[in-house]
Amino acid sequence: MISLLNVLVLASLTAIGGFLPILVPYATVGTPILPGAHELMHWRAISVGLCTLSLQVPAVWVSGWLLGPRLGLASQVVLLLVGLAGLPIFAAGGGIHYTGEPTFGYLLGFLPAVVLIGALTRKGQQARPLGAIMWTAAGLVLGQAAMWGVGLTWQAIALGGRPAIWRASVEGTLQLAASYACLMAVIVVAQALLAALRNRAPFDSSDPILPKTR
Repeated sequence: MISLLNVLVLASLTAIGGFLPILVPYATVGTPILPGAHELMHWRAISVGLCTLSLQVPAVWVSGWLLGPRLGLASQVVLLLVGLAGLPIFAAGGGIHYTGEPTFGYLLGFLPAVVLIGALTRKGQQARPLGAIMWTAAGLVLGQAAMWGVGLTWQAIALGGRPAIWRASVEGTLQLAASYACLMAVIVVAQALLAALRNRAPFDSSDPILPKTR
């Protein structure tokens, strides 16, 4: 029952996150084509500023981090099924016709992303601080790469593989890298702190967050 509740809560948070914008820093080479980009500094070809992103993708990361690969995957499957059933929880609505949207591939990309993040961050939860940092960072980076890979491939097919649109999509996606790295750092630091606390002293085995060290 608790596992089902966790799945439903994280599925709901992922859906709600799609409608919650946040300001994050960006750093790009060339002209930024990010949503709501506000340039603060420009030096030669480098642009630095703030852009607007939704909390949906970070919610996917958190789903894998907190629930692990199996339940994390279940949470994102629930999200997709509810949206495809007609509830308008996607950026442009919902319904089975949404599979024809060029951006639907990014939603499909949530599935391999949450599995990779869940599997690798779980390894980080059993490691010492340095190992926790490495496993968690690897999980987040590989998971995000998988999400982008599925999303860009779907978009290219949906748009007929037109080179100009493909290049613009890839460029815009890569420009998000620095912004997402800032958000990933929050989870990596949290994982490292938990690992430090876990290895500092033994805890009772019934503790759900900080299991007893061996």
